[in-house]
Parts: sequence; structure tokens; C-alpha cells
Amino acid sequence: MKRKTFDPAYKWQLIGHLDCTARDWVDFVSYCTDFTEDKQLIIYRLARKDCQDEIDKLRVRRKDFLNLIEDTIDVIIQ
Repeated sequence: MKRKTFDPAYKWQLIGHLDCTARDWVDFVSYCTDFTEDKQLIIYRLARKDCQDEIDKLRVRRKDFLNLIEDTIDVIIQ
């Protein structure tokens, strides 16, 4: 709540959601009954347009990973 955005630990998960779903935005939602009623629910929206560079990086890394898996399988079965 102090940072007024989602926890950075979830950044790549949210970016992955944007990439996989092809949506324009994703909401990070957190709910805690221990907080006062006005602060129990927080929602932060991440827009695709604000993280397109990260989505592109994710796609490159995913492709590299899948190539590594394919190369590893080729070595194992030979």
C-alpha cells in the first residue's frame, strides 16, 4: 500500500499474464480481512502499453529457453 503499486515480486507474473492473454491490462488484487474495511481490498492495474519492452524480453527469453530444451533433448536421444 505504501508503494502505491503491486509488489515487484509479481512483476513478471503479471507481464506473463499480459503476454499469454493478449489483453490490454491486468489487475493485481490483494485482499486482507485484518485491515480496516477501507483498506482491505487494493487493486493496481498494469497496462500492456506501459510494459511492452518487458513483454518483448519475456518472449525472447521464452524462445531461448525452448531452444535450450530442444537442444538438450537432441543431445539426450542421440
